Amino acid sequence: MGKPQEAIIVKKNKFTTSDILVVTTKKSFWKSKESKNFPNIIYSWIIGGTSTWRHNSLILFIRAIIKILVTHPRLVLIGSAPRLNPWFAHLKKMGLLKKTKLICICHLEFGYRLVPFFDKIIVYSSKERDVRDSKSPVKNRYHYIPLPASLVNDLDFSEEKGSFIFSGGRAKRDYGTLIEAVCGLNIKLKLVTRDDECVKHGKEIPQNIEIEHFKPLNDFLQNIKDSKFVVVPLFRGEEWSHGQTTIVQAMRLGKTIISNNESSVNDYIVNNKNGILVEPENPKALQDAIRHLIDNPKEVERLGHSAKKTSEQFTDFNFAKKLEEICLQVMNQE
Repeated sequence: MGKPQEAIIVKKNKFTTSDILVVTTKKSFWKSKESKNFPNIIYSWIIGGTSTWRHNSLILFIRAIIKILVTHPRLVLIGSAPRLNPWFAHLKKMGLLKKTKLICICHLEFGYRLVPFFDKIIVYSSKERDVRDSKSPVKNRYHYIPLPASLVNDLDFSEEKGSFIFSGGRAKRDYGTLIEAVCGLNIKLKLVTRDDECVKHGKEIPQNIEIEHFKPLNDFLQNIKDSKFVVVPLFRGEEWSHGQTTIVQAMRLGKTIISNNESSVNDYIVNNKNGILVEPENPKALQDAIRHLIDNPKEVERLGHSAKKTSEQFTDFNFAKKLEEICLQVMNQE
């Protein structure tokens, strides 16, 4: 007779998503049906202003503390509520969350001295993960998950096509370079940004540029869909992820994108395969890329088709799955 087989021990997860408390504003992924994979969510109330205003963030923080004291979650996941990141880190630092794991989706800069108090920090760029981990006092705290193009497929769009190029968003945008590049071209630029500083470049705004300081999301996405192509100009050498929201939205809508060869973009766009990347802060290079697309509509079609195909991986389903995996891994660590 052969040797008796050893019993195979399957280690089951002790904790599940029911042991996670999500603290977030109700936007982007946290407004999608896939966010319901996380059954315990506290959404922010908006009492005047926006969800990111300090008093609304403070109310959300207090509600979260009360919920933690009552339910004792294994893990607190801070979603789209960036002001709360350092506040929770300080609670952990003071020893008030000893048995509670802590993960944040990093939308707001905070010092490396607070990194040890998070079990994981989710970022939207592999380069940012590598740079941050190399500078962090503890290793392997940062985890890269591609940003999803949330809610784009849930909207109805008109089929009207525009004769303009589009740019929008505010974080780390180099609109001065874009304005200089478009000046003198026989094409209209629609630019949407809330940040006045983004469009101050010491020169008069050319007549072919239309600037708006606010658009509802539906109208913003409609502008992307109606445009000939999209430009996302970024400053050089920024460590923190920025620009990806507009990029993945445009890709999902099948638009060709011109952006910069920067760490925030390289996980999403491959130059001349599904978009065009140029040197940052270089008006001549940017203008040449814009002229190239204006003169080559078939190239716009090819790159836009490839961008849409690439975007099939940037879904709420995939984001929820990867986020759930990392949360379960953290919770079930001894």
